[in-house]
Amino acid sequence: MKRLLALALALLLALTLFGCWKKPEPSPAPTAGPTPDPGRGETVTTATPAPEPTDGPIATPEPMETFQPAPENTAQPTPEPLPEETEEPVIVNPNQLASGSFRSDTGTALNLVADWRAAAIDATTARITVTLSLESYSLDIGERRGNILTFNGEDYYFVTDPIEIAGGDFVKTQIYVWSQEIPMSELSFDLAVRWNLRGSYSKKEMEAIELSGSYIYDGSVG
Repeated sequence: MKRLLALALALLLALTLFGCWKKPEPSPAPTAGPTPDPGRGETVTTATPAPEPTDGPIATPEPMETFQPAPENTAQPTPEPLPEETEEPVIVNPNQLASGSFRSDTGTALNLVADWRAAAIDATTARITVTLSLESYSLDIGERRGNILTFNGEDYYFVTDPIEIAGGDFVKTQIYVWSQEIPMSELSFDLAVRWNLRGSYSKKEMEAIELSGSYIYDGSVG
């Protein structure tokens, strides 16, 4: 009896499940569009996708600046006038009182020259400057010591550096500069120089070259 009841319940349950089950219908297959026929002259168009929306308004781009070349200047520049040539003024030292030159006489092309200048420092004092030079053609000698410059009876010893003069031109070469301040009352002076050559020039033997001279100040400037 129990078996028959269980069998009936099982059959009832199977029928119930069969009635609820339904086979799903297949979805319709996509319909293919017409294929263009090259022989019929049909044109295939592709749809342009719509622009994606933005949060705000689309900014209009500003126009780009274009380079404009500067206009050429066709006008010819006006030439500047050339400065007129003028003679340079001779500048005279207002403090210069007097100047002069003394020269030796050796009988050769080698001689000693003393160029001197007197300039006022103030109303009571003047400065005497003596520049010694040698006039010669080619000359090559070493250092010379024991030379003497005598100014108003007072001796001043000096040394000259080696001298080398090449070439055949007659030149004037500075060898020594001496200066001293003196009172205006003693502006008139006596000058003597002895420079030791201790050699020969133009086949003339000379122990020393000497010069001397005097100047008397008359109160004039020049």
